[in-house]
Amino acid sequence: MASQVTQQQYQEVYHKVYGYFFRRLDNRTDVEDLTCTTVADYFLYSKPVQNPHALLWTIARNKLFQFIRKKTREPIVGWSDSIDPENIEITYSHTYLQCTEELIEIAKKHLKPIDFDVVELCVFCDFDSNRAAKELGITSSNVRQKLSRSLKKLRNHYQTLWPNEPFLEHFLPSK
Repeated sequence: MASQVTQQQYQEVYHKVYGYFFRRLDNRTDVEDLTCTTVADYFLYSKPVQNPHALLWTIARNKLFQFIRKKTREPIVGWSDSIDPENIEITYSHTYLQCTEELIEIAKKHLKPIDFDVVELCVFCDFDSNRAAKELGITSSNVRQKLSRSLKKLRNHYQTLWPNEPFLEHFLPSK
């Protein structure tokens, strides 16, 4: 990848990857370990890359599958040896779901309905501004502006509830 990685670039990638693993695993230590190795592999990748975004998520997905295979070497009741890791249904951790519900309640309480809809589509449904604009019947630049303002407002509220929680950066990335 890049020969010089800034602290901001590292933090941005770290928080995204941390959120990815945090949604899928209950053990915080495993989440941190997988995040560190994924980010290190991503930034130390030496071959030319056309799509860095795809590389990052391919590394993360492969790390998760390797982790699952390693953890499931011992037979589990009802587990079939013929299951393809590509088709494993991944469930979200209880902690992640609880924090997500609290964050949604904060958003509903502190945002106008249209602003909440923008946040819901862009953050939770991962729609881009064009697709969200089509769904809401507004312009894409309006969606981006509403999203930016809404995230700033939510960032202030969530920091008082959960200080120092990097997984929240997955939902509410810093500027």
